[in-house]
Amino acid sequence: MSNRYLLCRPQGGLNDVLCQIERCYQYAKLTDRTLVVDTNYSDNFYFKDDFSKYFFSSDPSIELNGSKYLKLMEDMDVYPSLIKGKLNHYESKYHSTKLRYVEKVSLEPISFNFKKNYLEQLIIHHDCGAQEFLSIGALKKLAISESLKAMLIERYRTIGSSYMGLHIRNTDYQTDTHALVAKIKQIKPERLLIATDDLRTLNYFLGEIDPSVTKIFNFASTLSSGGDPIHTSNGLVDEEIYERNCDAILDLLLLALANTLCYSEIQANGPNLGYSGYSLLARDLFNDKATLFNLIGGSESLLYV
Repeated sequence: MSNRYLLCRPQGGLNDVLCQIERCYQYAKLTDRTLVVDTNYSDNFYFKDDFSKYFFSSDPSIELNGSKYLKLMEDMDVYPSLIKGKLNHYESKYHSTKLRYVEKVSLEPISFNFKKNYLEQLIIHHDCGAQEFLSIGALKKLAISESLKAMLIERYRTIGSSYMGLHIRNTDYQTDTHALVAKIKQIKPERLLIATDDLRTLNYFLGEIDPSVTKIFNFASTLSSGGDPIHTSNGLVDEEIYERNCDAILDLLLLALANTLCYSEIQANGPNLGYSGYSLLARDLFNDKATLFNLIGGSESLLYV
């Protein structure tokens, strides 16, 4: 393991977090650095828990429990230098013009040039953002914890074999739920897993879909009832954060394990924005069963009684 480090503090939802981890991993491998992932920094309002509680890495150059490295890193030479002496207590904010996270006082990015090598023992990347296929790259080096695996098996067996997975993002971005309901009525799946962030959307489907034709499943412990995104941790206590993170990971896996996967374009105040990164990651896992079963730590047979 290298004694030079890259501290990755990813922001945003699960797909963004995985994209930033993979981006940092690729740089760390090229520059001989140990990648330390810190998703439980005090100024993180998203995942807000140690990644090591949910995943472990097959690559020894990736450390998923960032918290245990922070004391070691306190006195290291660091880039960007504005973080020197305040590694564990700087404040950040999203800059709407620069479209990235910056240090709250200086408004300077908390990151580095990914095309440059640095002499400093420690470099930091604190940002959000998604890029297609990056997130599944991160998952290729990870496996879920035993507790998550047990929950996955229980939920999969509750649904039963042969089901359709449907992802609907309908809070900060919107999906045409009316068109999706019409599509489900036409297809008439026997079992339907709805992975959504919105309680109103789930209730709409429950009210529109005939339960004698299609049985609907949803396992989320936290759903938005007023349009606020659920990937932020504001106002949540530790147990709620853990449940919310587990649900996001398990919904992703259950979507990938479905016999048929369905998702739709998202909009923001009208214009189409393409597909949610989470939907595309579910698609990538759905199409890459080798990575999917490596991630869950076994073959398809482990899901059955």
